[in-house]
Amino acid sequence: TTLPGVSVVVKGTSIGTITNVNGDFAIDVPQNANVLVFSFVGMRTVEAPITGTTLNISLESDVIGVDEVVVVGYGTARAVGTVVGSISKVSSEKLHERPSANVWDAMQGRVAGLQVYTSSGEPTQLSSVRLHGVGSLGASSTPLYVLDGVPVSPGNILSLNPNDFESVTVLKDASTTSIYGSRAANGVIYITTKSGKADTKAIITVNAQYGTSSLANEDFFKAFMNTEELTNFWLDVKYRTQAQVDDLLSRYPNDTRWYKYYYKDNAPTYQGDVSITGGSERTKYYVSGSYFFQEGLATRSEYERYSLRANLNSQANDWLSFGLNLSGGTDVRQSNPYGSNSTNRGLAMLAQPFYSPYDKDGKPYRGRIPGWNRVDPYYLEEMLPSDGNNVQFNTTGYIQLNPVKGLTIRSQAGIDAYDYRESNKQYASYSESLGNGNASEYFSRNITGTITNTAEYKFSINTVHNIT
Repeated sequence: TTLPGVSVVVKGTSIGTITNVNGDFAIDVPQNANVLVFSFVGMRTVEAPITGTTLNISLESDVIGVDEVVVVGYGTARAVGTVVGSISKVSSEKLHERPSANVWDAMQGRVAGLQVYTSSGEPTQLSSVRLHGVGSLGASSTPLYVLDGVPVSPGNILSLNPNDFESVTVLKDASTTSIYGSRAANGVIYITTKSGKADTKAIITVNAQYGTSSLANEDFFKAFMNTEELTNFWLDVKYRTQAQVDDLLSRYPNDTRWYKYYYKDNAPTYQGDVSITGGSERTKYYVSGSYFFQEGLATRSEYERYSLRANLNSQANDWLSFGLNLSGGTDVRQSNPYGSNSTNRGLAMLAQPFYSPYDKDGKPYRGRIPGWNRVDPYYLEEMLPSDGNNVQFNTTGYIQLNPVKGLTIRSQAGIDAYDYRESNKQYASYSESLGNGNASEYFSRNITGTITNTAEYKFSINTVHNIT
């Protein structure tokens, strides 16, 4: 078969041409030229000595013999080409390009049809994920999350380190999600964590990241009138007299941009990871530890997480293998309790600019802000501390038998568990309720166990027909 468009270059020079529609070529070569280089996409590059005026060259297909595999449900991984259905796989390299507290922020724009909504700037809040849109007004539209073969609660993903993820596979249609039944009505997001490689010396990876967060756009806040603009407007519409304005400004001679006080600038985010991966002839391992901290833009808003993971896989002999994935972590969460419709945060921009949160000595008021008559947000943070502590534990263990060629018998068990404690206090010195100190705690625990036993038989006919 003739091959048009093949690049023909005199080795070591920029002299070259390409083959025509019939696969023919003609090229003028220097007298000292000895070799021509033939290259084409998908073909192996060939170097041929110049032995005469006519050369007949054959190119061979450059086919990589390893198929990409994907996990779609119970059983072993399958080659992508053998899966009937719609799947999208995002590798760890793509996820690590966008460091964030949770993996879904890094998934935005990576999968067609996957919608990631972030309605809050709180670092403790997990993004809302929609794969098929909103399918019901009353029921949940959240996909099913599966971690190493074990279904997990969506909220528990926040306690995991995204740098431990090898890949995230999104299963979209009925053919790929049917194995999970009605739980998969909103799609399935399958997370595979990292493992080591056999016959590999230990590789130690240290990673550190630092960043800052600020308001993405300040145009809305800058559109509010300053002191001069507001008082001149009052005079123009005869809402206040000049004498009233002068008296007001004599008592409150300020020009405050309130969003700069209620929202932080350059709030820090930093993360540190250490991982060790490798393996012997029959055993593979991956061990990691991580620390993450992110400060929110509002007061009483931050997230701090410590996590550990140890994945071990061993091929005991030709017919027996087993593995154990252990993941644990703890985090401390603080969320600002005043929403977008509260004058203690979202509506604080309505405060007149001539009021100020600072006294004459430049210190924040410990109590109500004169004129604005709202309690100082940093004083609220000090007098009404509130935080949540989550302890997360995920484990998966399996034993796999291959008694005959093509037959895989696998037994797997996993646990998704957490303990969550929320603590709230009000100090007796709180100016709004003097002498009324109190404390409260809320505690919840959830343990979900999953046991899966499968027998799977695979074989191919003439390397074309694949039957499972």
